[in-house]
Amino acid sequence: MDTPQNRNFFKLAFILLEIVTEQLRNVFKQEWDKQHPNNPWEDDNNSLQYFIQILKSGGTWKNIKSKVPKSGNRDDWDPTALFFMLLYSGALNLSPILKQHIDKLREIRNEYFGHPSTASLSDSKFQAVYNDIEVCMCGLNCSASIKKQMDDIRTGVMKIPEDYMRNIEAEMKKVVAEMRTVVALQADNNKLLTKLHFLQKLMLFFLVPLCALVCFSFVSSFMQSTMSSRESVRTNCVNMDIPVTRIGNSFGTYFPESLKPNYYVGHDREIDTAVSLLANGTYQIVTITGPPAIGKTATAITIAQELVKWHSFKVAFVDFEQLNVTSNQIEKDIFQEILFSLGTGFVPGTDVDPKQEFQTQMRTMKLNQTLLIFDGIETILDSKSKSKFYEVTKQCLSNNIKLIATSRKDFNIIGMSIHQIKLEPLSEPLSAEALHKMCPGLNEELVLEISKKTGGVPLLLELIGHLLQEAFYEE
Repeated sequence: MDTPQNRNFFKLAFILLEIVTEQLRNVFKQEWDKQHPNNPWEDDNNSLQYFIQILKSGGTWKNIKSKVPKSGNRDDWDPTALFFMLLYSGALNLSPILKQHIDKLREIRNEYFGHPSTASLSDSKFQAVYNDIEVCMCGLNCSASIKKQMDDIRTGVMKIPEDYMRNIEAEMKKVVAEMRTVVALQADNNKLLTKLHFLQKLMLFFLVPLCALVCFSFVSSFMQSTMSSRESVRTNCVNMDIPVTRIGNSFGTYFPESLKPNYYVGHDREIDTAVSLLANGTYQIVTITGPPAIGKTATAITIAQELVKWHSFKVAFVDFEQLNVTSNQIEKDIFQEILFSLGTGFVPGTDVDPKQEFQTQMRTMKLNQTLLIFDGIETILDSKSKSKFYEVTKQCLSNNIKLIATSRKDFNIIGMSIHQIKLEPLSEPLSAEALHKMCPGLNEELVLEISKKTGGVPLLLELIGHLLQEAFYEE
């Protein structure tokens, strides 16, 4: 810890983990307050809950909820949390230049403190990295005092406490030990054959009815970790990546966007029929049912996208799996989700009663084509709140609001006509077509074998396609 190279490393650590981190906290608040002027960030739980509501309304909550900080106080956020909040949460629309500087800082942090090999930096390397950081910090409009603090660390005018250096060194040893464990595991599992054997076992279990729900949960978790960098494209049941997009006119409407990939197959007829029936008013309700992983949510979103694009619908997305369906105020919770998702200006956590506000907003909703997506309603259909859910649904329908509901089980509302879409597994030819489009040139025999073993389950096709791409197209 006494060599010049060691001191360079710890200087860099202090600059990145202390000074840069504090600047990122300032940038987050500045950007948040600018983009959400009615709800400035107050470093409290109310601000965090409002942030979470935005993510839920965008449909990405399931995929990223584990990455959201537990505290609304920015002082509690480490660099990893800050990079997520700024770059990946979808709650902020940063300028390209701002994103570029923040992402560069993320790369530097990962290179020197995410995967460290030694606590040592040569003078030339330290100066080069420092110059990169300085450019980024200037791009983030840091103050003159912060620049001076960085320079004082660089030149040694400001000394780094010994305790700080010992703590950094201890953390490094932990990270290095974890890396060695990961490398050892990867060395045993880096062959495609091993991946395919694993997938075959997974698929066989998936096709056993008693294990279907367990396998779906496992595969969903695996996909979230392997598909985070994938290009956003429209999909139906095959592609389950759903980025957040803001649409609307004078006020923001949030709902998940799903674009069509070049390997899109199946369900075009069902989608086109549903769009036509909802747009011309033949039906007010469309239900999409089917087993887990069959593409219910993605199909609903695709229908909504078409209604927005061609018929100027406003859309609200309510994820019932994220609601406490046993709550005594479940009606208010549903109305709150609808109001927030539609961008009516309603702010969760205020004294305004969401049920009364919903009644007030009915007049506007009647004048506009409005669609609600109730996703995963089987959770409430199986609860004591089922009757309350029906009451909310009837209120919406009585005001000419259209509804798409996804569920693993059928449901009916007395006196209402419902257009039902029951999604079935893809046929073997369609499964093979999807694989061919995801992985051009793949061996025909292997494609047919995989198509048979997946049973036409789109989520498994997606997973296998990505593993094959990783093995044959990216290595």
